[in-house]
Amino acid sequence: MDNIEISKFNIMILGEMSVGKSSICQVHVKLVFDKYMLPTIGVENFTKKKIIDGKEYTFKIFDTAGEEKYKSISTNAINICTGFILVFDVTKADTFHKIESWVNTISDNVALEDKVIYLVGNKIDLENREVSEGQAKIYAIQNNFKYFEASAKEQKNINEIFDQLYMDVYNLSKKSNKVNDSIRLNLENFKEKKNKKGCCSHN
Repeated sequence: MDNIEISKFNIMILGEMSVGKSSICQVHVKLVFDKYMLPTIGVENFTKKKIIDGKEYTFKIFDTAGEEKYKSISTNAINICTGFILVFDVTKADTFHKIESWVNTISDNVALEDKVIYLVGNKIDLENREVSEGQAKIYAIQNNFKYFEASAKEQKNINEIFDQLYMDVYNLSKKSNKVNDSIRLNLENFKEKKNKKGCCSHN
């Protein structure tokens, strides 16, 4: 373990009440589904460790409440998150239509193009579906999101979603670091050239 680098990435799950955000977290982190789970109050944290490219990284997952009165708490944590999972209930069309509000909440605080955003239709195990897979996919494509369908109750596709998100967040972070390093080096070179020019210039 001494030679394993420890780092941390932040992920947030957003969506309306009772769409299954907490169940998705519980299934992924604790491998259990509790149908009697109480609603989240404010923000709850989960952590998951993953080995990527031979190194261990810690991912912090923020599970947020869907109620409007807790929205400001979610907003405060958005700035430190790189990845977002927007969850709706495929059997309740209103939870899908309100995804746009959550997208706006993110975009009001950060640039969407600098983040990894997944759209997840949960509860596909239930009947009386109100949102089709095609409808959700079109919305995801229009917004450059990746779309997945899942069932927390049946533990279907949950780990696959997170594993892919971890890789996307990791790769985006690596890309950002390269860009920042390039900017830093260019600034250093500029300062160095400017100093040399200043030393040799004559009034």
